[in-house]
Amino acid sequence: AMHLSEYTCRHPTMNPFGKSGLEKDDCVINLAREEWNEDFKAILVFTDPVDFFEGIQVLTDVLLSSKPGKVEFEPERRIPIVFSNPDLLWKTQYPHARFGQGAFRLALEVCYKARLQNLGASEKE
Repeated sequence: AMHLSEYTCRHPTMNPFGKSGLEKDDCVINLAREEWNEDFKAILVFTDPVDFFEGIQVLTDVLLSSKPGKVEFEPERRIPIVFSNPDLLWKTQYPHARFGQGAFRLALEVCYKARLQNLGASEKE
């Protein structure tokens, strides 16, 4: 198992923008030593990512390829993604409903489908 932040430290160019807006703040970028050998068999999402954009970008890349930095798209690749909470909305102390993890799932799904279309692939491929 690997946390998203650990994966992006191993592969900082997947989303080079950190809090400073220039590079991954907590990582030393050394592309000469970068390897793409994780080959995840599933993605488990237990909470919303701290960086929504990074979460969508990296998870889409991993869904499309076992080695995203080397191979952009593997048409036969199918790995499951499991969300711990599908709720689109939930109640907090705020007087109106707030978006839950289901909002991230929806955003990821739309971006993944758009990326497949951009690659000239269909969801069934």
